[in-house]
Amino acid sequence: MFKFAAFALSGLLGLGAISQSNSVMAQQGYLSQKVPQTNDMRKPISQIDPNKPLQIRVVNKSSVNIKALIKGVTTERMATRESSVTFGRLHTSYLTLPISLIVYTDAENTNLMPEITVINNELIVTFTSKTDFAGITTSVYVNEKGEVLLF
Repeated sequence: MFKFAAFALSGLLGLGAISQSNSVMAQQGYLSQKVPQTNDMRKPISQIDPNKPLQIRVVNKSSVNIKALIKGVTTERMATRESSVTFGRLHTSYLTLPISLIVYTDAENTNLMPEITVINNELIVTFTSKTDFAGITTSVYVNEKGEVLLF
């Protein structure tokens, strides 16, 4: 019985040391309390008709070459300076919603800045660029309702 009591007491002391250690670590900024995540509630920036065929045109007005692809649907396509690439057609239903368009550049110290326009169910994403510390990948998402979101 004495051995069990000694074992239990050492276990409790050990838990106190662990608790105190975590408290010290938290005070020093090593641990952080987990905050519940909320859903991303971005507002749509544009709208397409989800019941009609969709065409996406990526226009490169930047000073660098850019690459674009529709995640899980197409391979990467290059748009050189002052050119464009097109995905889908307005007279067929090639592209199905939801769609995630990914656009980026391999150029160092360059950020792409998108401008989005919708004309007759053609989603036109025009990119300009500016010099910055690191490039950022742009994702344009079209959900099942036809809402266009920018990430």
